[in-house]
Amino acid sequence: MQEEIKIYSAKKIDLLFYLTIFLLMSLFIVIGDSGNTIGWLLLIFLGVIYPVVIWSLLDNKPYLIINEKGVYYRWHYQKFFEWHTISGIYITEMSPYICLHLKAYFEPSVPKGWLYKQYWGGSKAIEMGFGQVGINTESLKVDTEKLLFFMQRMLVSTPPERLLLLQKTIDLKSEPSDQ
Repeated sequence: MQEEIKIYSAKKIDLLFYLTIFLLMSLFIVIGDSGNTIGWLLLIFLGVIYPVVIWSLLDNKPYLIINEKGVYYRWHYQKFFEWHTISGIYITEMSPYICLHLKAYFEPSVPKGWLYKQYWGGSKAIEMGFGQVGINTESLKVDTEKLLFFMQRMLVSTPPERLLLLQKTIDLKSEPSDQ
């Protein structure tokens, strides 16, 4: 059996609450002032966003999976980043991103879309302090510093040591446990 750590996104119930309030406010604007175009546009816009927010609340897939073979990040095009393809793991200074710096041989395996080629380019992102792969930990239920430390230990460990690290299952949650 393969040991792995699965990290899920934090549920954004408060986002649904605020969206409901603004949806009701736009409904009152439309009811009270029947010719108000802004009220109708707001109602349509928020009405379209509402199912997306509900879908994201019901989504139960892990965003990050770490096992002895590598790292899987859901929002990246690559299916899986194996440990031997990663040359460094670090955190950015201003935002909660854990960056994976890939070895030069594996850089072309990261797909680059039109927006990336148009605005970022490969060297600009690295000059700004980002790696080829950025894992946004702001929306994850995890302490960024603990996750960074754990991933760095996994990177420098041998495969049997990685399995032992995973079996120990370091607590990565940001909130204290109730023990």
